[in-house]
Amino acid sequence: MFQSINFILVLYKRIPSLMFQRKGFCCHLQSEFRLPLPPVPLVLPPPPPSSSFEEVIAEAIIINLRQHRWKDLDCLFPAITDNLACHIFIRFRQSPQLVLYFFQWSNWKKRKKKLLPFCLDTHCVLIHVLMVAKMFIETLNIMKWLMIHGGVAALDLLAALGHLYDDTWCNLAVYDAVVRACTQLRAKDDAYLVIKTLRNKGIMVSIHAWNNYLNCVLMLRREDGDFWKMYKEMLMLGYVANVNTFNLAILALCREFRLFEAFSMFSQMVKVGIEPNIVTINMLVDGCCQKNDISLAFDFIKNSTLILGHKIEPNCVTCNCLINGFCKSGRSALGERVLREYMNEWGVEPNVRTYATLVDGFARKERLMRH
Repeated sequence: MFQSINFILVLYKRIPSLMFQRKGFCCHLQSEFRLPLPPVPLVLPPPPPSSSFEEVIAEAIIINLRQHRWKDLDCLFPAITDNLACHIFIRFRQSPQLVLYFFQWSNWKKRKKKLLPFCLDTHCVLIHVLMVAKMFIETLNIMKWLMIHGGVAALDLLAALGHLYDDTWCNLAVYDAVVRACTQLRAKDDAYLVIKTLRNKGIMVSIHAWNNYLNCVLMLRREDGDFWKMYKEMLMLGYVANVNTFNLAILALCREFRLFEAFSMFSQMVKVGIEPNIVTINMLVDGCCQKNDISLAFDFIKNSTLILGHKIEPNCVTCNCLINGFCKSGRSALGERVLREYMNEWGVEPNVRTYATLVDGFARKERLMRH
């Protein structure tokens, strides 16, 4: 074998111009002499650019957004995906109004071209951004749109928000907003499911969310005792009632004509150090008028300063309750006296409802006199 190799070397020295193909020659040597071949270096393609196409588009959109060049964004619209929109929302979360404009513009373009709207996750990223910015009305509008027009169930919305929740910049108040959106749609059962699901995951909604839920139950005017059942459940969970909670309880008692218990609730409220507001006063005044005990309503207004230690000025709602109470009891003249004397004394300006109540009261009295 070594002799053969020496022969080849001698031959190459004697005939230096002798050229041979490396591949064929090496293959011949490998098959003939079984010599190992040196590895052929692998030629790799050039590395891809550092920025992907989507990142380039995102930067272009960001530049145009900062300069509010909406016409230039038209050219970039076909490249806007859900992932890209989420990237823009988070990148511009310090400018939430601009984020909302971009979302609305994108939605308008999608509707115009009859394209599908953004997916649920994209909406949820936007909701988180708006909640951190305390843009509550806009947040609730988006949530309600998803439930009504998007066909998204409350628990699905809750799950998507929880999946995308990032405690570095998101806000737990977003869960309260889901409850409020349900209550504004009068979806009482969905609101309770959201509260219960969060509680099972160790997340307690705020007292404000419970107040929204209790108010929804109360506004539905069902006589199944559901309000008091939920009210007791809330207290058993360790929540501390605030002024709005007490107001709801007083309203519920007045609607059930349990006036004595309503005033007891008022006393308890003062005793625990929660200061009643004009809404509290108006509810009790209206409760007295509903039971045709208008003298008690007047006494309560006059003595409220002694009870509370400071004066709460009656407003137009207070006076309208008194006028309505007189008119319903057939004493429209006394209702007019409230308008002419007491409202002037208290410095309250009448509104359209004030006059409408008086007109209706006198008309009702005239009909009764004719009969």
